[in-house]
Amino acid sequence: MSSETASFNASLSRHAADLFEMPQDCRNRNCRRTGQCRGAVSADGEPPCITVLKKNDRKLFALHVELAELGADDIRRGKIQQLEKEPFDAFSQRLGHLIAAQAFADLPQNRAALRKRLRAMKITTWSRRPPRAAAFIYSGFGQPENDATSRP
Repeated sequence: MSSETASFNASLSRHAADLFEMPQDCRNRNCRRTGQCRGAVSADGEPPCITVLKKNDRKLFALHVELAELGADDIRRGKIQQLEKEPFDAFSQRLGHLIAAQAFADLPQNRAALRKRLRAMKITTWSRRPPRAAAFIYSGFGQPENDATSRP
């Protein structure tokens, strides 16, 4: 993997962490202070704040990073390969496109072309709240488990 690809994938991971508001709970002081992920991304593609998540939440995060990689491919091509129909899949695909667009927008020289391409792809509005049918999956994301085994 080239350093440019690794840097872009790290940017995708950081933007996914920002989207899930992980910097506010991060151990990295700079992340908490700025409200944005500033930590070093591991070889697995995880920023430091993700290490405190539960196993299922980490899987959900990894899924969104993979969807962001697919979204980046869609944005590069200028068209969405497959439009999802199910509420969770459609919302996740939309988040993937949002994360990819934010990563592309990090470089000022990409912004004008990116705006035109997103407009042509009809990706202009973003709903931060999942549809009711998919909301249960995100309801406890990042929260500690409240069962008897997690108590001291």
